[in-house]
Amino acid sequence: MEHSHRRGIYFALFLMLFRFFFNVILSVIFSLVDRFILHETEMNMLAIVTSPWFMIFGLVMTLLVPLAIWLAVFGEKINNNLPHMRLGKRNILLIIGISLMLNPVANVISGITSLFFPNEIAGIMQGVIEDYPLFLILLAVAITPAICEEVVFRGYIQSAYKNKSLLTMLLMNGFFFAIIHQSPQQFFYAFAMGIIFAYMVYATRSIRAGVIAHFIMNASSIMLAWIASHILNYMESLQLKTEPENIPELSEQAQILTAVAFWGVIAMFTSTAAVFLFREFITHNKKRVAEYEAKNTVEEVLCKEEPTQKRKNLITDTALILAIVALYVIFVLA
Repeated sequence: MEHSHRRGIYFALFLMLFRFFFNVILSVIFSLVDRFILHETEMNMLAIVTSPWFMIFGLVMTLLVPLAIWLAVFGEKINNNLPHMRLGKRNILLIIGISLMLNPVANVISGITSLFFPNEIAGIMQGVIEDYPLFLILLAVAITPAICEEVVFRGYIQSAYKNKSLLTMLLMNGFFFAIIHQSPQQFFYAFAMGIIFAYMVYATRSIRAGVIAHFIMNASSIMLAWIASHILNYMESLQLKTEPENIPELSEQAQILTAVAFWGVIAMFTSTAAVFLFREFITHNKKRVAEYEAKNTVEEVLCKEEPTQKRKNLITDTALILAIVALYVIFVLA
C-alpha cells in the first residue's frame, strides 16, 4: 500500500510520453496535409489547429485516451478512482463563490509570469473569441477541460496518493497538473489551481467539486475576455467614426503591468472574500465527511517502512520526478 502513489508517477510519465509522440505524429500528418492538400486551397492549417473543435479533440486524445489505455492494460476501473460523495447545494454555492473570488488572483499570477515567458495561449484565444460563437468556446475551453483534466488529475492521479499526507497529495497534484501544460508561462498558475482543485476534491470526497471549480475558473476568464473584446471592438468603431488624433500605443510589457495592477487591486478584495468562503467550506465539509466516513469505515493495514527501505523509496521517487522534469524541459524546448 505504501507504494500505491507510484502508479500516479508512472502514469504521469506515460501521459507525457503519449502526448509527446501524439503531437509528433500529428505534426507530421499536418505538415503533409498542408504541403500536398491545403497548399492549393484557401484553408489555413493554423486556423484548423486553433479551432474549438480541434481543442476538444486534442484534450480527449491526450488525456482520456491514454487514461483508458492505462486502465485497460492494468485492469483497473475508473469508478474506483473517482471520489463520488454527494456534494449538496451548500457546497456547490461555496465552490462557485470561491472560484469566482480567486479568478483575479489567478489573473495576477498569469500576468506576472507573462513578463518572463511569452503567453502564446492569450494570442490564440483572442483569435478564437473573434471567430467563433461563445457557446462553442465555452465547450472547448471550460466544459471539456473541466471534465477531462479533473478525471485524470483529481481523479486517477490523486487517488494514487490517498495513503500519503495531505500536503504531499496537494503538492504532487499541483506539480503534475502544471507539468502537463508544457508551458512555462502557465506553470505557476496551473500549479496553484491544481492545489486548490485537489483540496476541494479531497475536502468534499467528490470529483464534482473539481469539475465545478475548474469550469467556473475557465468560464469566467473566457467571459471576461469575450466582453473585453467586444468593448474594444466597439470603442475602435467609435474612434474610426470620430477620427481622433493618433494616440501612442503602450508596449506589450506596459500593457501586462497595467493589467497586473488592475487585477491586483481587485484581488485584494476578492481574495479576502475567498478566504472567508474557504473557511466556511472547510468547516462545512469536516462535519459532513466525518459523518459519511463513520458510516463507511474501511479498516486499512499500512505497512511501516524500515529506515533503509524508506531511503530507497525516496531515491526512487526522486529519480522518477526528475525524469518527469527532464521530459518537461525537453518538450518545452522542442
